[in-house]
Amino acid sequence: MSLIFLSLLASSAETLRLYVHREEPKLDNPNGPCSTLLDIAPSAGVDGALRLASARLQVSLSSLATESGTTVTSLAALANDTTLRALEASHAEAAARRELAAAYRLFHMYGLAPFDGESINFIAARRAQI
Repeated sequence: MSLIFLSLLASSAETLRLYVHREEPKLDNPNGPCSTLLDIAPSAGVDGALRLASARLQVSLSSLATESGTTVTSLAALANDTTLRALEASHAEAAARRELAAAYRLFHMYGLAPFDGESINFIAARRAQI
């Protein structure tokens, strides 16, 4: 009996239980699940946690962050029963599109050619002044 108990203790020490919640707004699969529990070994890494959470939440996730907003770079640094915020890949893509659209507006405003090295340096300097 004590061997079974010790075995359970050893296996629970090798895994983390993480609560993963999708950040709003839900862009992909809006009626899908909003959160899940992961029992995962720290050795699976953040990529493993993202794959597992993506499968369970039925969306593509791009990153995990703590409740304070710090991006998770290692599962080994997390405590058991930690709550994580999951960012959909669509959020990152939408942010990149907004940045690109803003850059194109500045290129057009100043009559510059996009992706010309001189133009990019000019826009970067101009945005730093704003």
